[in-house]
Amino acid sequence: MSAGFVNRRELRVLAMRRSGHHAVIHWILSQLAGPGLFANDGKVEDDRTSPDGRGGRLVGNRFSRYVNLTDDEAARDRAGDWVAKDLYLWNAEDRTAEELAELAPAAARGASAEVTSLLVLRDPWNWAASRRRAEPERPLAGTPELAAWKGHAREALRRTRHLEPLVAVDFRRWVAEEDYRRALAAALGLRFTDAGFREVALPGLSSFSTDEVRRDNAVVLDRYRELAHDGEIQAALDAEVRELAAAFFGWRPPAG
Repeated sequence: MSAGFVNRRELRVLAMRRSGHHAVIHWILSQLAGPGLFANDGKVEDDRTSPDGRGGRLVGNRFSRYVNLTDDEAARDRAGDWVAKDLYLWNAEDRTAEELAELAPAAARGASAEVTSLLVLRDPWNWAASRRRAEPERPLAGTPELAAWKGHAREALRRTRHLEPLVAVDFRRWVAEEDYRRALAAALGLRFTDAGFREVALPGLSSFSTDEVRRDNAVVLDRYRELAHDGEIQAALDAEVRELAAAFFGWRPPAG
């Protein structure tokens, strides 16, 4: 580790809930050879709750975890005595690109030699179907979540540039193409092993079963079929959504 740096790389992940980004994060952490930390969808502590009294620190929820660190090293790091890491990865869910950038100072856990933003984008049909499974009574049209998905797509297409440098992940291709995953691993400085690919990191909190995905991850690419007769969702996926999807994914559900 270079002098003055705690983290060799800091990876800031932006995604919508139900986007598949936890599968991508688990895959990244599974291939990490050295020490790392994943802070999941954190909240910023205030002065009254911060353990070191400084306040303003982004702290991950209960699904956060250390990788390849001893218990003593993890305890030191939690207390603010930063331990050197190859990767510090934190994510923000259902936020805008601007909000991710604003969270960065609070998320810092020591200086990072390299900082990269990773945006995981799922096609709107499968994203909406997975969202419908999880929250069947919740509408989509006119919601902040739909507006945020559009913003993520514009950022991935580089029509906006709030995040620099940025690696945009096409979740369809990540699931379907080993060469795509290999190239992504190289872009992130990982030795490609594909470890963690056929796994569900948080079983019971996914819209699909662990066994089903272990047999064939591609099942997550067919959720859109459940929306064929869902008028509310079909109307919510408006012309702007479809144009953005065509531009980024180059795919749309087959007619009929």
